[in-house]
Amino acid sequence: MVKPSGSTIINNPLYSYNFTNDDYRDNYFDGLPQEPYAQTLRQPEDDPPVSRNDLVSNALASTFPARKLSTFQLYSIENLSRFSAARYPGVSPPNSWASVEMIHNNIHGTVGGDKGHMRSPLVAAFDPIFWLHHAQVSTWVPHISPITNTNPAKVDRLTAIYQAIFPSSTVEPLVRTQPNLGYPEQGGIEDIDTLLYPFRHADGKEWTSRDVSSAESIHKYGYSYPEVPSGLSKEKLTAFASKEMQKLYAPDTDTDNFHKSPGGASVRTEWLAHVKYDQNQIAGTFNIMMYIGDVPSAPEGRVAVDTLVGTCTSFSGPQKLEYNSTIAGTVPLTPALVNKNLKPANRKEIVEYLRRNLHWKIMRVCSTVPYTSPQNTDMHDY
Repeated sequence: MVKPSGSTIINNPLYSYNFTNDDYRDNYFDGLPQEPYAQTLRQPEDDPPVSRNDLVSNALASTFPARKLSTFQLYSIENLSRFSAARYPGVSPPNSWASVEMIHNNIHGTVGGDKGHMRSPLVAAFDPIFWLHHAQVSTWVPHISPITNTNPAKVDRLTAIYQAIFPSSTVEPLVRTQPNLGYPEQGGIEDIDTLLYPFRHADGKEWTSRDVSSAESIHKYGYSYPEVPSGLSKEKLTAFASKEMQKLYAPDTDTDNFHKSPGGASVRTEWLAHVKYDQNQIAGTFNIMMYIGDVPSAPEGRVAVDTLVGTCTSFSGPQKLEYNSTIAGTVPLTPALVNKNLKPANRKEIVEYLRRNLHWKIMRVCSTVPYTSPQNTDMHDY
């Protein structure tokens, strides 16, 4: 770090947050597994309590190809609510089961592990990586967490790109299915003008989704992203953002797995694992982890193994809720199949291979949840 007095070495402020008031921590974290920790931890071991950053890094790396493709597939969803939220969309195209919220949840579950701060909505924001994560991806449809009573009314990078590509897609009115501290009763309509408690402007007025209902909203608040620059017309911004998004997330089409459609587009057969479950059947954050190949017998070995291809995560507080909250997600399997030198278009071969080699576990990262616990979990391959 360079100060006016010269250069000095400081601890990396993004590595961890050190709590400065033990009494406050003990009171605020009372009953939570993170209560004993004097600093924020990621995938921690208990003796001694230290972060396992290598484990986190390896787990994120092994699931990166599927996460990248899932991000690309998000931009084929023309409905903002489905793009944003993991709420089960009902009968719908296979791609619409993906969502920014599920990608967001997966990072929380992977970084936090069994007892790390990022696994709990109650304390996740104490970990500095939370802020890097939410600058990249965050939902802002008018859904307020019943656990934390929060929902940042802001446009972050992935959503800003989406708004630039689909400028006419905005928040749709939805029936409130989950009560929360701001709206304690079920029912009623949430829409673009729903007040996003407890977030307020400097003048005390509550934020709403209308405040950030276009890609240009970020320019009004004094920032931009390379994919969403200021100074372009709406039409040019749409074209520019779409091109930049494809540079970042589109798969390499210069392979024999792709062929040209009659319209000239590069296409291939995609394989997805669809997951649908009521997240309230298991208390707290848990992961549904997908493997192609061997699964280690010991739960602690399943987190960062190269056969792990993706996860679907329920990111929730320690208590079960008293109403159904069915959510859905997808895990793209095509990158792993291609890596095994399999041809995605060969349906018979792929089906037989997945029957033998596709496995899944429900885990609190380093401890397995018995299959008898979640009664309404459905798995399908497409």
